[in-house]
Amino acid sequence: MTTLRTKTWMTDNQSILKDIPLCQVALLGTHDSATAAISSRSSFGPDAASKAGKWRFLPFSHIISARWGRTQPMVVYDQLKAGIRYLDLRTCYLRDFEFFTAHTLVSRNLLVVIEQIVRFQQENPEELIILDFNHFYNMREKEHLQLINFIQREFGDKLALETLTPEVTCGALWKTTYRVIVLYKYRPISRNYLWLWGNKYIRSSWPRAKHYQFLRTFLLKDLAHRNPKKFHVCQCITTPSVWLVTRGILTLGLYPNSLKRTEIKLNHHILEWLRDLTEKQKQLLNIVMIDWATHEVCANFLVELLAINQRKK
Repeated sequence: MTTLRTKTWMTDNQSILKDIPLCQVALLGTHDSATAAISSRSSFGPDAASKAGKWRFLPFSHIISARWGRTQPMVVYDQLKAGIRYLDLRTCYLRDFEFFTAHTLVSRNLLVVIEQIVRFQQENPEELIILDFNHFYNMREKEHLQLINFIQREFGDKLALETLTPEVTCGALWKTTYRVIVLYKYRPISRNYLWLWGNKYIRSSWPRAKHYQFLRTFLLKDLAHRNPKKFHVCQCITTPSVWLVTRGILTLGLYPNSLKRTEIKLNHHILEWLRDLTEKQKQLLNIVMIDWATHEVCANFLVELLAINQRKK
């Protein structure tokens, strides 16, 4: 078996993927994709009130929030090289034309993130990428227009039109200049742009799971009821409870004291879950979204997902 090249895995397997609708291709994605820059020195973001709550006012709150808010160890460019093809992007506006990604704490300048995606796409022109802008903070119509114009200027004719629908095959896209699909969850503005895909084209249900057994049950039920004509995200993530975070602090690391420690273990479970799916369930699989996607984790997942895609031909 030839070695899988993660950065060009779609390009290298066009014969397998060309006739499969994009909403049926098994893809790997990341949750809160652009959080690698979060550290204990990061400022609290506009979403902190709902996520960190009273934690914000405790000593060492930035350290605690960074340990649980940083969901990814790699920057977006490196994620794409590792095979990620779906990016979950949460956006906030802080100052004059300063857009950032955030997850409790402010992470990276969004324009830098977009430039990383453009760079990867230029280096690997046949790879298909889905960008999901689904949370916006401190953004009015003016800010949305600024961001949309920047995206359009950077990607140009690579932006796929929503009239293609999620059922467009990979092969059909490869016959055009389209390589990037932008899902944008703010319809008052996005409906005016044919290259911005509305929320109606995707289902991505938050499991609110505290442990793997509950998550597994949720994922199987959600997958069984998916709409085959939409993009479907399996959110293979757990959400830490206040008790879990507190226990990690009080026991000085005896219990998990960071999202990294919980999700490394969870990713092993999810990989086994993929292998154990029935043939019918594998046919339904589309986007598998994970936390803490390292190079090794991505490579292991891609081997399984490519095998699933081979059976979808």
